[in-house]
Amino acid sequence: MRCFAPAALLRRPRAPLHLLTSCLAALFLGFLVWRGLSGSHDPVHNPMPLFLWTVWWVAMVSVQGLVGNLWHWVSPFTGPAAVLARLTGARAPLRWPGSLGHWPAVALFLGFGGFLLADPAPTDPARLATVVGLYWGGALLGVALFGPAFLVRAEMVTVLMRAYGRMALFGRARGRLALGLPGWQVLARPRVPLSLAVLMVVLLGTGSFDGLNETFWWLGVLGLNPLEFPGRSAIVAQTLGGLVLANLGADRGVCLLPLAGRGAGGHPPAAGGLVCPLRALDPADRARLSHRPLPHRAPGRRAIRAQVA
Repeated sequence: MRCFAPAALLRRPRAPLHLLTSCLAALFLGFLVWRGLSGSHDPVHNPMPLFLWTVWWVAMVSVQGLVGNLWHWVSPFTGPAAVLARLTGARAPLRWPGSLGHWPAVALFLGFGGFLLADPAPTDPARLATVVGLYWGGALLGVALFGPAFLVRAEMVTVLMRAYGRMALFGRARGRLALGLPGWQVLARPRVPLSLAVLMVVLLGTGSFDGLNETFWWLGVLGLNPLEFPGRSAIVAQTLGGLVLANLGADRGVCLLPLAGRGAGGHPPAAGGLVCPLRALDPADRARLSHRPLPHRAPGRRAIRAQVA
């Protein structure tokens, strides 16, 4: 594993510049929402769908996974949340339940996948602006109620971007900007909880179904003639059902892998056999799956603030 050891480059700046860039990103998001509601109804001429589906979902996610944690600088949530907390002087009244883990982010991503794949008009500027505006307001409300823990545990985009960022070349190591081989941050960080692992599998299942649901084979399964396609509004229920089945199949495939890690009589296989994937999980989740009690320790507020910063 020495080849994955990162090389320290620069010290991290003490000034919270990411809060300033976050506020600028929030202003730009507000402009996009305004243009989506009041601008052209043609997705080609309105910047809202173009930016969301091309710049953010394709380009930014790719850069996040290849280069580094760009979302840390352009998230439209952290800056406005910090400004509101500074103006009101109030602390979050609630504490994020540790038992929830990242499961809200899993549910939100499934909803996002359903909107992307099954909605009759996911590129309609007004509809897209309404969904994005409501999501942004709901995320800020969650931060106001639960503090920064809401972003790193429940807010789908932040959780997803942070997971992608752990595969990038650049990252943080001992307070410095560091460079390493792709995946070095995964090896350097603690084992992920079960809910985050499930989110990655759901991401795989949703992406797989995204490449399947517009093929002639899938339309044939639905009994439709591809040359006489009735439109997405006619197959909303079928698309949602296929999305659920694809994710259940992906989750079941991963859950069956631990069975290959046992030999005859339920004993572990000999050296060189398949390693049980549950070893990559957090010890608390591993103990829960094996029915062995282990005291749960939720991360403190200071640790969560350090993760967000």
